[in-house]
Amino acid sequence: MRRTLELVYPDAGDLVRDRIIDRVFDHISLLARYPGLGQPEPDLASLGLGHRRLIVGHFKVIYRIDGELVVVVDIFDSRRDPITMRK
Repeated sequence: MRRTLELVYPDAGDLVRDRIIDRVFDHISLLARYPGLGQPEPDLASLGLGHRRLIVGHFKVIYRIDGELVVVVDIFDSRRDPITMRK
């Protein structure tokens, strides 16, 4: 994720990028207690795996619930074309 942030925020310092990473991962940690927190992800509904999304700033955390596990499958910059999420 650090490399992505370097590309998305080239003028931001390491401290700013670290804060963004911390914020995203703080939200991800909430999913352990509240797996239904995010909304269904319509762009991946055709896969039939129950993908959900949690929006954190410009990022979509794409995850699915597998039994008692929450599996994060992507952290997606929501400013990108959603079609690239399926690749």
